[in-house]
Order: sequence, then structure tokens, then C-alpha cells
Amino acid sequence: MKVSFERIIPSAKSSFRTLHNNSPISEFKWEYHYHPEIELVCVISGNGTRHVGYHKSNYTNGDLVLIGSNIPHSGFGLNSTDPHEEIVLQFREEILQFPQQEVEARSIKNLLELSKYGIHFHHKIKKIMLPKLKLMLESEGYKRYLLLLEILFELSKCEDYDLLNKEIMPYTIISKNKTRLENIFTYVEHHYDKEINIEDVARIANLTLPAFCNFF
Repeated sequence: MKVSFERIIPSAKSSFRTLHNNSPISEFKWEYHYHPEIELVCVISGNGTRHVGYHKSNYTNGDLVLIGSNIPHSGFGLNSTDPHEEIVLQFREEILQFPQQEVEARSIKNLLELSKYGIHFHHKIKKIMLPKLKLMLESEGYKRYLLLLEILFELSKCEDYDLLNKEIMPYTIISKNKTRLENIFTYVEHHYDKEINIEDVARIANLTLPAFCNFF
């Protein structure tokens, strides 16, 4: 399994990216990847697999997940079937800088901290947020930005969610050891149906056995 870096370009005349994907599932990219942008994914309907950080599970009847900066994840078209439709918002935390005295914004800051674990919002929250996400596709300029703030503020106030990971996957592991991790994941992917010899994996990582155990 390769962990690839994805470069995100904001939408035209916007500080963040808005996507509406409703192409055939064969055209979706689902590779395990990461990027500095925080990502809010709303799968409008359908079934598939969510893979965020260390967590992997299946979703049914759509999904709503907030993924923190540099957290590796797969596209939500993974193992899904047509029709598959999703709305995706990708934004950098820098566009949400608020003064320390801005009490109203603290809940958004807390939400972004929790996003480092991956946040799965329950279906009733997805149902509530869907009209605003659809409106986002029609909005421009400052109205689109204010709508982003409104969406994040409402999500920060809800309690119907689950954290997908118990610990944060460190960005330094991905950025400094990208090639080594790709080699390890690829080996495991090709040999998952056999007994894995840890000494073989250590050699692939070009590490001694004790060093590999500490690293992994």
C-alpha cells in the first residue's frame, strides 16, 4: 500500500477547495494519501469503506467525516458501487485564524484539534448538514467562506460523533519515512495471505530487527 502526497489547489477565486464528485466509481481516486489541508467528506448516499489513519471500517447510507491535516486516508469511493456521490471541502487551518479573545471561535479550534483523530459524524448530523453543503456548491466569494465557518461552527457544537482513531498518526512518520513505509506496506499488501516474517520486513526497511521494532 503506497502512501502518496496529494497537492490541493483551491477553487477559483477561493481560499479553499470545493468538490462535487458524481462520476462513475471507476473514475474515483481512492489511493491512501495525505495532504496538509483539513478535509470534510460527505458521501450523500451509498456504501463503501472509510480508511482514515489507522482506522478502517465500512459505511452504509452515506457518510460524513472530518479528517485532520496530514492524516493519511483513502478516497471514500473505496469498495463502493454506483451511484456514488460526494461533496468534499479541503481547506488549510491558516484561513481560520482568529484573535485569542474571539470566544465564539474556540469551539472551531477544538474541532480542528479533534480532527487529527478523524471524526465520524452520525447520520442525523449528515442529514442536517447536507443542505448547507449543497448550498456551498452554489455560493461564491465571501458567502462561501462564511458558509464554511457556519458549517464548522455547527459541527463543533454537536455531540453525535465518534473519533476514528485512539491516537494521532504523526505527520513526521509519513514525511520523513515515506519511501520506507511504502516498501513495508507494499510487501504486506502482497503477502497478507501468508505468514509475515518480521526479519524479512526489517531487511526491506533496511533496519536491524530491534531498530525496525522500535520504528514501526
